[in-house]
Amino acid sequence: MRILHTSDWHLGIRFYGYDRTQEQSLFLDWLVGQIQAHDVDALVIAGDIFDVPSPAHHARRLYFDFLARLTTLPRPVQTIIVAGNHDSGNLLEAPAELLQALRIHVKGGVERSPGQPMDYTQFEVPLTTQDGRLATCLAVPYLRIADCPKPTQERSPLAEFYHQLGCAYQDHPYPIICTGHLYATGAKLASRSGESTQPKFDMVGSLERIAMADFPPHFTYLAFGHIHRMQALEGHLGEGKLAYYSGAPLPYSFRDHQLEHGVLLVDIEGEGQAKTTFLPYSSPVELRVLRGTKEQVIAHLSAVPEAEPDFLAPFYSIVCPLQSPEPGLVNIFQQAAKGRYLRLGPIQTPKPGDSRQPQSQRLHAPELQRLSPLPIAQEEYQKQYQQPMPEGMMAILEDIVQSVE
Repeated sequence: MRILHTSDWHLGIRFYGYDRTQEQSLFLDWLVGQIQAHDVDALVIAGDIFDVPSPAHHARRLYFDFLARLTTLPRPVQTIIVAGNHDSGNLLEAPAELLQALRIHVKGGVERSPGQPMDYTQFEVPLTTQDGRLATCLAVPYLRIADCPKPTQERSPLAEFYHQLGCAYQDHPYPIICTGHLYATGAKLASRSGESTQPKFDMVGSLERIAMADFPPHFTYLAFGHIHRMQALEGHLGEGKLAYYSGAPLPYSFRDHQLEHGVLLVDIEGEGQAKTTFLPYSSPVELRVLRGTKEQVIAHLSAVPEAEPDFLAPFYSIVCPLQSPEPGLVNIFQQAAKGRYLRLGPIQTPKPGDSRQPQSQRLHAPELQRLSPLPIAQEEYQKQYQQPMPEGMMAILEDIVQSVE
């Protein structure tokens, strides 16, 4: 069985005020071609289909146009979609019955009855190939505390959820593909050379974090979303079992402008052995980081051809270190870029002795808007009190965030 694993599309995103829908449409065109070229049996989308819970009309249309194209392919493909933290589960599930008739399965949230044990079969989606081979996808969406069992002394609520899910499918006769939209420890960042290294950054907070040791080792493939860099995860997996973040198909941060993006092709072979192949996708839109003195930056911007920027125009981030404050510098750069074939993003002017987070790792407004506030609050609590935030306080914050959303 062959599966294509992708996630974190963020359809409809506004990137420093610019719409990227047309660029995202090009990716979806490419994705349809890959599904056909590689004879894919099932497409798994591991969350964050949209960038906001109430996406604009053009973003929804792009999504449904893509799904409609899947139903017309000569070779049938099953599709499994789970909600991420940016998605509205109710919005995704609204046409679920209609989509299911088209072999498109959507799981937006967790169904629970008060006082009753969790029914883990709600996540089960049987998968079949044209020659009848079988597998099972456990379509788990982004989980909140209210979706999970109570914690134990050994496991957090999220870890206990996956522990119970694994127990429910302990003796399952078919290979299991399980999704998750979360932070999992033990990731290795894939380099262009194919070697794996430690990630260059680590997301904060423990509410959405889970150790690899807490996942069922008998699951054949863990298809994760939430992290925008393609990463393999190591530890506590059975022989031939794999866990991956597919990463986002496009760079949504200047920190990621030099990374490869794409999707993962997953082959389930023999007695549930998994093998992956990375399919790189190169967007025609570049993200460029321009570093230099004031004179160097102005000279570079002045050399960019004059033209009205369209959706293919490159995005620019400017980093110009200063020895002393220079009022009006941002405006000078903006005027130099005006009328040029580029789209201007953040302008940073770090000063000597700036002890804040390095510019290359600092999150800006559009990136902060895509983060859950809970991990941010937990990191600040850890900094202030040198200990993790108590479970009770986390539960209160979770309730507040859910009420706001």
